Amino acid sequence: MEGGREMKLITSTNRANDPLILWLNGGPGCSSLGGLMTENGPFRASEDGSTLYENPFSWHKVGNVLYLESPRGVGFSYALSNWTEQPYNDNLTATDTVLALKSFYLRFPEFKNRPFFITGESYGGIYVPTLTDALVKTILNEPNLGINLVGVAIGNGELSEFQQVNSAAMLLYFRGVYDMPTYKALSSCCPGKTPAMGNYTVPCDLTQYVYLDTSGNVWNCNDTTTPCNTTGWTAADFKCSQLVEQLGFDLVWGTLNDVYNTYQDCYYPPYPLPSQDSARNKQAMRNLQSHKRSKRDA
Repeated sequence: MEGGREMKLITSTNRANDPLILWLNGGPGCSSLGGLMTENGPFRASEDGSTLYENPFSWHKVGNVLYLESPRGVGFSYALSNWTEQPYNDNLTATDTVLALKSFYLRFPEFKNRPFFITGESYGGIYVPTLTDALVKTILNEPNLGINLVGVAIGNGELSEFQQVNSAAMLLYFRGVYDMPTYKALSSCCPGKTPAMGNYTVPCDLTQYVYLDTSGNVWNCNDTTTPCNTTGWTAADFKCSQLVEQLGFDLVWGTLNDVYNTYQDCYYPPYPLPSQDSARNKQAMRNLQSHKRSKRDA
């Protein structure tokens, strides 16, 4: 791809000796500048956006942190060619990131042979392992690159989209987000259930009732435009489809709860409630489905 991957290097007070840390936000499609400005960077913005204040837990106090926009097209990265028409997947993201790292080490040779860590969060549960695998293979084939990979770290990682949906649908009940009757209704979607308690002895794969698109969204199968195989489905199956979308996705991403910390207080932002935005965003996503389906690359 002709163009560039945006990078921000935040150096430590001991730049010459501290390790190099790569940070990747998740998504897929979230800018790593979000991590820089709201999570582990040296500064945080005030609520009204007019002031910066110090983050006492900034990672630059222990290392030189490299924030990379990933995958291509995210944030301030850019392309000179029409890359949107090309197939893309997580393996290609890893390959592109290896190329970006090689370019970084050529531009900043002082970091060669320095301890190097790959870190990320959320969909970083996919980015970090796939990048690590691709980078280790590259290092073995090109031992003189000077990339001294010594460790990886994943925070609140989504290692599997399927398990994310399955675990969230049940976890939210035990955190009091929805009630026992709803939990019993969800339980009826799985075999081996215990009717008296409304739970099931062996959790089933709830994703069999929904469609998971390539952007990580969950869609129920009641809409005929959603590519589900509903042959032989009963009314109960379609009800399960709605429940899984609601409990495994909408209640995770479409409320004022912090998705990474559902125990903390809700946000009170000066913009429309997510329930309003959610319908609008989902409709926009549906409008993109026909295009996406034709471009999907397994």
